[in-house]
Amino acid sequence: MNTTTKTLLKGAGIFLLGLLAGVLATESLESSLRPTYRRVIGTTLKAEEEFKAGRAARENRPVEAAFHRWVVVNIQSEEGFGVFRETAKNIDDKSLDFPLALLGFKWMRSPENVRRGEKIVQGQDRAKLALALEGIGQRDEAEKQWKEALVLQPGRTLEGVKESARKLLEMERTDLHRQAEDAVLDRK
Repeated sequence: MNTTTKTLLKGAGIFLLGLLAGVLATESLESSLRPTYRRVIGTTLKAEEEFKAGRAARENRPVEAAFHRWVVVNIQSEEGFGVFRETAKNIDDKSLDFPLALLGFKWMRSPENVRRGEKIVQGQDRAKLALALEGIGQRDEAEKQWKEALVLQPGRTLEGVKESARKLLEMERTDLHRQAEDAVLDRK
């Protein structure tokens, strides 16, 4: 073999090793960032379901409103929808910039504050679900949701949680909320 062939083989070998290392690095980065991707999807679904619940409540469809409140709680709950659990591995986007975009999302998050905020929001959503369940006569199930709401919002009284939930539901009747609802639900 002459020196030109050896140089070409070395160059091809280095290129292939670099390509393989890049593929492995990208794949490992993607798999470590899947939970962030699921949270992004869950946040969008949660917002849509909250708007649907508010619309159903205003249109005097209490069973449908309770259903949408249940979906909101299930998105956030550890025992809820499987796709949003930390252990779900079936979400896979193969675009080249996907892992880098998720890395950006991950760096923007402050894990402690976000986790605490998520629990407070889940407590508020459970309280709204409890009110919806009371509205359709499901008092026992509503009581379970009130207890969970209190656990997720330590330091608050049951009356404080109930009042907060009522105020949040009142806000869903405002014009500004309806405009946001229309933008999310009626987009084409």
